[in-house]
Amino acid sequence: MTIHTSDNSCDHYAEYSRLYRENPQQAYITANRHSELELLRTLSEAEEDVRIGRIAPIEESFRDIRESLKL
Repeated sequence: MTIHTSDNSCDHYAEYSRLYRENPQQAYITANRHSELELLRTLSEAEEDVRIGRIAPIEESFRDIRESLKL
């Protein structure tokens, strides 16, 4: 897994595009220069949510949001 800032990804798009086509792997692009630690913490929390079953289908989630907003 690699982590890049959005600025860096724009500056080196051709290089990254070639690299990931030749060697597919996970790459994360951070916005607003979030630190690698913040991103890894967020990913860890997401993995924990999946592990303990704290997930729901996206359709259900949007339905609940619409209902709460009375749309």
